[in-house]
Amino acid sequence: MDHRTRAARASRLGALSSRPEFQGPVEPLGEHASTEHLSLIYESREQQFAAVIPFLEQGLERGERCLYIASENERTDVVDELDAAGLDAADAIDRGQLVVRSLEEIYLPDGTFDPDETLAFFADALEKGVSDHDALRVTAEMNWIGRSDTAVDDVMEYETRVNDLLHGQEAITLCQYDHDRFSDAVIRDVLETHPHVIYEETISRNVFYSASPAEVSERDRDQRPDTDRLLEGLVEATEAKRALREQVRFLRDLNTITAGSDESDESFEERLQLLFDLGCDQFDRDLGVVAHADRETGRFEIDRTNGDHEYFEPGAELPLSETYCETAIDSGTVADDLLDENGSEDVTVLTEFGLQAPIGTYVEVDGDRNRILFFVNSQFRERPVSREEKRFHALLGRWLKVRLEQRRQITTLERENQYKDFVSDLLGAVIAEPTRSRIEQTVCDRVAGSAFYDAAWISNRPVTDQRPTPTVWAGISDETIRLATDTDPGQTASIRPEFPSRAVDTGQPAACQFGDDASVVDRFHRQLRDRGLDSALAVPLEYEDTCYGVLVAYADGSAAVTDRHQTMLAEAGRRIGFVIAATERKEALVTDEVVELEVRVRDPEHFFFAVTADIDVTFALEQVITQSDGDYLVYVTAIGVPPEAVVERAERSPNIDHVRVVEEREGDALVEFVFAGPTVAETFAEYGATVTAARIADGTGTVTVELPQTADVRAAVDAFQTTFPDSEVVTKRHRDRPLTTERGFRHAVADQLTEKQREVLQAAYFAGYFEHPRRSTGNEIADTLDISSSTFHQHLQVGLRKLLTAAFDDGNDG
Repeated sequence: MDHRTRAARASRLGALSSRPEFQGPVEPLGEHASTEHLSLIYESREQQFAAVIPFLEQGLERGERCLYIASENERTDVVDELDAAGLDAADAIDRGQLVVRSLEEIYLPDGTFDPDETLAFFADALEKGVSDHDALRVTAEMNWIGRSDTAVDDVMEYETRVNDLLHGQEAITLCQYDHDRFSDAVIRDVLETHPHVIYEETISRNVFYSASPAEVSERDRDQRPDTDRLLEGLVEATEAKRALREQVRFLRDLNTITAGSDESDESFEERLQLLFDLGCDQFDRDLGVVAHADRETGRFEIDRTNGDHEYFEPGAELPLSETYCETAIDSGTVADDLLDENGSEDVTVLTEFGLQAPIGTYVEVDGDRNRILFFVNSQFRERPVSREEKRFHALLGRWLKVRLEQRRQITTLERENQYKDFVSDLLGAVIAEPTRSRIEQTVCDRVAGSAFYDAAWISNRPVTDQRPTPTVWAGISDETIRLATDTDPGQTASIRPEFPSRAVDTGQPAACQFGDDASVVDRFHRQLRDRGLDSALAVPLEYEDTCYGVLVAYADGSAAVTDRHQTMLAEAGRRIGFVIAATERKEALVTDEVVELEVRVRDPEHFFFAVTADIDVTFALEQVITQSDGDYLVYVTAIGVPPEAVVERAERSPNIDHVRVVEEREGDALVEFVFAGPTVAETFAEYGATVTAARIADGTGTVTVELPQTADVRAAVDAFQTTFPDSEVVTKRHRDRPLTTERGFRHAVADQLTEKQREVLQAAYFAGYFEHPRRSTGNEIADTLDISSSTFHQHLQVGLRKLLTAAFDDGNDG
């Protein structure tokens, strides 16, 4: 190490040690401004007053108004303790500078604890104390919580609000907790609500304190330090202090460095730099280092150091096997590897960098890359590693772990909040758009222009025999888009870029990351990857049972395709699907032109086609109802044969779960089926189309379909032909239709009904339940739907009420 590095380190340590000497166990209070909130965790009366007396003495010397609230101790006991310490308590009381009150006077005036009243009392006391004195100083015995009916949560809420009350005020408080009187959970809550803690007669800035405890309590408690971990840390810290008691300056400086609450990356780095300097100075080491270390990949990369070195500088990489660090990783704790003067020929850091005599600790960081923290020498050091050194490294490793995990949690929370804002802004922009095309373009523009993604496209033809391809895009050049739609058979085939299809097929988000191997992606994704966009997320745009497309977003790295972001963007996809559905319904209502298709269909495997080819029967479709379990309730009129012939064949069909003759009429019969398989009406309905008529005879069906002029006719036909390959469009024509409110009324009613209510009402209507005399009883329909009779009548009653409300309610309460 050169003289400049040593001089810089000495200067930093000198500045640290130049602070006023601590003259008592709680003298650090003199280093803090007012507006502090401390907790004292003690285990004996001696420890209690060893902290309380200097606390009050300091306030009396400063001319502050001091308030002592007694619970376990009598007022006279408190005065005696102060007098025994050399303080004239009686004189301070006579002058009004010291006030000793009982628990009942402050916290339990009517036998119960009211946080609001208590805070109001202290607000008033603060106002009076500051007006008559330089500041207000309060200490309170809190052991009454354990022997009263007061809820601990109420007290912890009060402790949290005390921080807000004291903020910006000339005041300081010390809450006294007997460690043996409270459970581990209560002690953990105490630590989370007090910025400073006095324990074992040592004051520390509390590393477990949260600046927003209310938010912490609302989050998953697994994110808070668990009780065992806190207690273990306290016990180990106590053992370390006993072992290093003679090194008062070292412990004091160590505590000063590590006791703060980091609020920025700079403060963390400055604190780590001081810790490096302290360790090098105390244990005769030349260089402190934090590095990323990964056992599985064998990667070692320098993160931070506290000095200049020709090779060991941030960003430098080495194979892990060429360092000293594998021993620390294997042990999982602190490890040392003292080399003799001859060194070791297979350790690069020695043979090429001249670094030896290392000691380090392995730090496993939840949710982040693991670290190795170690110190090295440029000269051989014969003195063996001491127990104090190992303890220092263990403590430093735990401090580093907590700091990195806290920073990671804060960063993650901030990023999630930013992502929520992004999704909220996206949905707000989408709602304002008047047409589906504008909606889709806005989605792509907003996603590609966000801080999370750089490119996006939407395919609004999700159900075809081809994989989804872009129809709207942003952040991608037209040339690159042509690669996505290029059908050149020479381009590389790949399964991984088919992840948008998985999103459509499963209705769930699908993420994909593209590797370095050019053969694993097609040319389209290869170009995106060359731009650094190596992660992608696909979410379906769907509402109810209809998929309106798929959104694919591309990012640099995996940060934007985490499970949490997949969940949030998938929810946005569902809402966008709803907006598209509502927009198309609105367009369908206001348009006076429709597209009418006549489609000829054959499918010998389908029950209705097979039966008409086998016997001389004609089927006329009356209604198809989609059931919640995925089956279809189908009503058809059978013409030309006795219905028993149809029923006989239906009972032999593996695709028919139920068949019932609803009504026999002259020359035909209304027959009810529960059918497992695709239907002509259901396939077209996914594209906003309505089957106005369907007739099947001699194995061939003729289907008449009506689509709004805004519908994607080609996509609807492609989807139908994917399900029924032997089909063709016979005629296509545009025709006008009168503008009516019937369609709007149906949609309004449909939006009010649940899926089950709609299913029951439709089944009851087409089964003749509402006719006189009834063609079907409630029990018969309930059996058909595989529900109980009471459930059928419950859904029927609620559905009828909603139907009648939509028909007759004019919206005026009066």
